Amino acid sequence: MADITLVNLSYSFKEREDPDSLVPLGCLYLAAALEQNGYQVDFRDYQFVSRRQPFKTVSLLSFLHNSAAVVGISCCSDLLPLAIAAMKRFKDENPQKIVILGGVGPTGVADQIMEHFPFIDIVVRGEGERTVVDIMDRLGDPADLAGVQGIVYRQGGQVKKTPSRPRIQFLDREPLPAYHAVNLDNYQVLGLVTARGCPYRCGFCDAAPFWERQVVRREIEHVIREIKQCHALFPGKKIQLYDETFTLDKKWVLEFCLRLKDEGLDIQWSVMTRVDLMDEQLMAAMAGSGCFMVLYGIESGSDDVLGKMGKTYKIEEAKKKIRQSLAYFWVWTPVIWGFPFETMEDFHLTLRFVDEVAAAGAVPLLYQLAPFPMSPLYAQYRETLEFSRQLYESCHLVHNPEVMGLIESFPMLFSGFCHYRAGNVPGKYPEAKNHGSIPFLP
Repeated sequence: MADITLVNLSYSFKEREDPDSLVPLGCLYLAAALEQNGYQVDFRDYQFVSRRQPFKTVSLLSFLHNSAAVVGISCCSDLLPLAIAAMKRFKDENPQKIVILGGVGPTGVADQIMEHFPFIDIVVRGEGERTVVDIMDRLGDPADLAGVQGIVYRQGGQVKKTPSRPRIQFLDREPLPAYHAVNLDNYQVLGLVTARGCPYRCGFCDAAPFWERQVVRREIEHVIREIKQCHALFPGKKIQLYDETFTLDKKWVLEFCLRLKDEGLDIQWSVMTRVDLMDEQLMAAMAGSGCFMVLYGIESGSDDVLGKMGKTYKIEEAKKKIRQSLAYFWVWTPVIWGFPFETMEDFHLTLRFVDEVAAAGAVPLLYQLAPFPMSPLYAQYRETLEFSRQLYESCHLVHNPEVMGLIESFPMLFSGFCHYRAGNVPGKYPEAKNHGSIPFLP
């Protein structure tokens, strides 16, 4: 019998060929850490259930049938209300089981989750590998949880919060992901971490705050060794290199590309980075060593909006870098609309940018702004948040009365499903939808 059931709660976009069915790397790191410390892990990936069933609490409850005494769920903001709605029923049926939430979504609202939902036992804040092992070591006595850094928990009817856990500084000393816990034939793309963290302060982003804006980079030798292992075990799989700003350290990237070529590995890999951290020397080196796709988070077609959200480049520079990159890679360009300071002129500039890069051969992705609790914009504009049932029903993938009720009752907790009043999102939405805006994903 397993000691803990770990659940990756995420979407699977079966209509998209790439990057669909990504290996749930975060949970597999947790599983590896637990197994290294002697715990038996039952890992379950919900993204494949989401292909076949609607997003309902009953489907998640069924998915958790015969789970271990401890259930850990990792999710982003997009499925956090579904997780909480399901966990209420789960705890009603299994009051003796321990429920732990973790990931970017729960981290930003950990205190509020514990305050409002007594059926959640623990929320992990930030990096989870060492924290989840520490929790398992101390679950015998709730009082011992006071010694676990980076959690919010319940003791004697009171909510307790422990000091934040320091970031892991030497990633290469951590065990590699527990790939054996999944059937890799089900996944199109493998994941591999080259660094964790981002130093920038983009107004909409919650990833950089999650990592405390500190970048911890792995040694090239260890990354190459892991790539070779993945390539030997699972030939033909594409590899997504996880790093918020892959080209932040140009010297590291050039040496990495040279090492890949020297090894003679015939692999395809992809990355995400910023246009102002890319040049032709990097493009040539990356493409020459197997990089086939780069994702640039452009975010807006308006220089005014870019400046106000903390970007350090102009839109013409972004266009130039995209055109240059298209000679080397397949280019994806996520773009956001609905900023609280975005005028209709700014909005139309963004739509024009989408048309322009699409005509050039890039793949633009048009998203509605999600007000993440850890983002700088949320701190500044949180009092202007609004929730629209009509808008939610029009553009979200989860049509569930229980989830809807939770969001309406706790809009500040589930702020990713709201919009900033000044952003005029209801007024802009018809144009965005007709322009190819993808489903609303907080």
